[in-house]
Amino acid sequence: MKKEDGESDETITAMEIQDDRKSTCFIQFSKFIKEVLVRMKQYKDELLVSCIELVLSVPKQFVDVSQFLLSLQMAFKLGLGHHETAITALSAVDYWRQVKNDELRQFLPEILPWLNNYLLIQHEDQGAIEIDNDDEAKNLEAIRDRKEKSVHHDVQLRIVRLLAKFGGDNVNILKEINLTDSSTEASMAWDTSQHVLFTIPFQGSKAEIYLDNLLPRIVSLAEGANDRQTKVAACELLHSVVLYMVGTNAKLKPLPVYKLYEHIFPAVLRLATDVELIARQLFEPLMLQLVHWFTRNQSYENVETMVLLDVIIDAVGNPTNSALRDFSSKCLAEFLQWSIKQTSAKQQEKNPFNVKSLFKRLYSLAHHPDPYKRLGCALTMKKLYR
Repeated sequence: MKKEDGESDETITAMEIQDDRKSTCFIQFSKFIKEVLVRMKQYKDELLVSCIELVLSVPKQFVDVSQFLLSLQMAFKLGLGHHETAITALSAVDYWRQVKNDELRQFLPEILPWLNNYLLIQHEDQGAIEIDNDDEAKNLEAIRDRKEKSVHHDVQLRIVRLLAKFGGDNVNILKEINLTDSSTEASMAWDTSQHVLFTIPFQGSKAEIYLDNLLPRIVSLAEGANDRQTKVAACELLHSVVLYMVGTNAKLKPLPVYKLYEHIFPAVLRLATDVELIARQLFEPLMLQLVHWFTRNQSYENVETMVLLDVIIDAVGNPTNSALRDFSSKCLAEFLQWSIKQTSAKQQEKNPFNVKSLFKRLYSLAHHPDPYKRLGCALTMKKLYR
């Protein structure tokens, strides 16, 4: 530091020490934020939300849009069920537009499409709330519903104002159609033939309906419906259809529905760790029941059993959803436990085929170049040893 007139050596030394402390503090904060960005992929629920809010609230000196992009996308995904997180994400984008506009514009095609789900939420004007003096619970539910719709409306207004600030760049809210993307599966058949027949008895006749063509749309609504009532109804319908499929195949002549299971089981797993409480309550026990049922197979590498196992193995190495990884490792531990429980001691000595299938896939995960696949293997082994 250059010495100016009237400054003593002690003053210059003190200022240099203060500058060094500021630099050290800045470096420490930068390292801490980068560590949070890495570790938050292993967190879930409240801890994950807290980390997201921390990252999205840092001053402009620490902002690197390319590194914060995943956190922002996670915030918009969680924000559909947790409005405070959505507001934090919108505030972050608006702040970055002011201080990092050129850098932010490069990533708008990856950010703005996440806002589309919020704008698709519809609200009906129901007028004044009708008070029922005899049913306090009903009154509280009506007030809670009105408050939730009001919050959704406020979020939509903020999104519209934000899009207006981006000018012509707001066209990026419309993402390109990718036929290989899972979001387009609702318009594509899962199998070339129909298997899931549901008969509705009427007086004097029976109506036969195949549910195969409805399944993609049901799964799409259960996972991605913006209206909570629609999502809950789709979840309940999907839950019933899965039980019907498994039960029908158990009683009657088994049908080759494994191609349907290849799409249904991943959705059931994701819904078991969804932010929606009702979805978790429905599908978490259902997934464990499916594991119990399909470990009853009597042949090596049974098609349906291996479809279920492969789906869980794939989910346990998910790079972004830590809740999905944890639950999948629990399912794999359940898979081993019930495979042993439902196999005779003689068969276990001769050929424990389900155990072989499981560990063959775990060994593959352990040697996978993807660190999250190896993490999934470690989580599973930890659950297996408990």
